[in-house]
Amino acid sequence: MHFELLRQPLVADLLHPQSSIGAEGLAPTLLSETEEALAAALQMFDLEQLSQLYADAERCLNSCRQAPAGAAERLAQIAGQLSRVRQQLVQN
Repeated sequence: MHFELLRQPLVADLLHPQSSIGAEGLAPTLLSETEEALAAALQMFDLEQLSQLYADAERCLNSCRQAPAGAAERLAQIAGQLSRVRQQLVQN
């Protein structure tokens, strides 16, 4: 699974020790990615990180005068992953 994730350039960039994507740039970066790239990246985050990411992404999207195409869908995708992780924790 880990090697499959690395096929996504976004995941490789996020995992690189000298990644140019810092904490402040994570939400905008993820909101502008493809559905497939975001799905791969979201697998790297735990519940706390996803919660913070969702809050940051929502704030980012709300502060944009004109959000990039697909950004609202990416926010919904983050929300969906957050919901799935919460459900998995309740079931375990």
